[in-house]
Amino acid sequence: MIICNECGDRVEDGMRFCSECGAVISSAREQAPSPPVLPPPVPAALLAPPLPSSVQSGSHGAAAAPAPEPQQQQILAPPPGVPVEPPPVSSHQPAGWIISRPLVGILGGVAVIAIAVAVYFAFNDTQVSRLAGSLRSAVNNGRLVTLSNDDAYSFYFQLKGLDADNKALKEAGSKVLSPLRQMGDEVLQKRMSVQTENVSDQDWTTTRRVYEWAHSIDPGDRFLEAKWKYAEAEVAKSQNHLDDAERNFRAALQLNQSWALPNNRLGLLYVERKRFNDSINYFERAIQLEPNWEFPYNNLGTAYFNLKSFDTAERFYRKAIELNSRWARPHYWLGEIYERKPETHPQAIEEYQRVRELDPDGRVFSSTVIERKLQRMQK
Repeated sequence: MIICNECGDRVEDGMRFCSECGAVISSAREQAPSPPVLPPPVPAALLAPPLPSSVQSGSHGAAAAPAPEPQQQQILAPPPGVPVEPPPVSSHQPAGWIISRPLVGILGGVAVIAIAVAVYFAFNDTQVSRLAGSLRSAVNNGRLVTLSNDDAYSFYFQLKGLDADNKALKEAGSKVLSPLRQMGDEVLQKRMSVQTENVSDQDWTTTRRVYEWAHSIDPGDRFLEAKWKYAEAEVAKSQNHLDDAERNFRAALQLNQSWALPNNRLGLLYVERKRFNDSINYFERAIQLEPNWEFPYNNLGTAYFNLKSFDTAERFYRKAIELNSRWARPHYWLGEIYERKPETHPQAIEEYQRVRELDPDGRVFSSTVIERKLQRMQK
């Protein structure tokens, strides 16, 4: 008797299958013929020979155990409990390091950007060092504002744009602030004197840069900022940008309301625009702030002259001459008033002769015009 390894039932000797569970008796398994091993080149269609009759059916009609499949047949799914091996790794790249083409492109782009950034910062550092040295040299040589690209003003603002905390900026600022104030104030003092005719458009462009730089060094000084805006207005006026000029004159006046100069200049701007009544308010305000300044008196006389108030105009011209008898401008306008009436032609001739004496080069009034007026009245 044999014991079935599957169900434990007794099986008679010589039996190949268990009568209880139909399992193959171990002795029968040992006697079962092994499937033939076919050589690899044989086509797959020929690799499935018919099973032996001894294993197609059991003596009791039970299903026969399946024969092992040929080695060359493709396995679609591994049997339970059999470990699955990973797919083979290509010999062209290390195991565990599979990189797709898009990823390679991204990494290459990052590398290019990194190189570009490194080159930029290297160039930037070189440029910063060069500008810092140029700024120090220009300051030491006194080339502060020259309206060129190699002055300290240009180097300062270029360096500030690249490195606002560079120590060369502070070093230069401590050295140039006082000279800059002096340079700008000299031009403004000319503007308040009869030497104003000697101030050129280039002088105002220089003065604008002077105060722009000074304001950058000391941004908290409102009076300094007011002077910068005033210089901006003078440059705009010289370029006939009257709206910009008015805006900057007003900005200067707002920053320093006790300053007579922008009041007087706004009045003159309104005279030029034939807004004579509006100009009077600014001239009067300038006189209140600077009662001994001849300019607003003369300009106030011109406003009333254009309004045909000749007696009032004459009074203000006389006041301007009282404050500065060496100034040709009010003498000319008094000559214009006296020329209007034949009975006052002697006074007009006297005033025009005075203009010729005070302005022999004709820089304020045309010498030709003055001579024609004198000849006409003398006849």
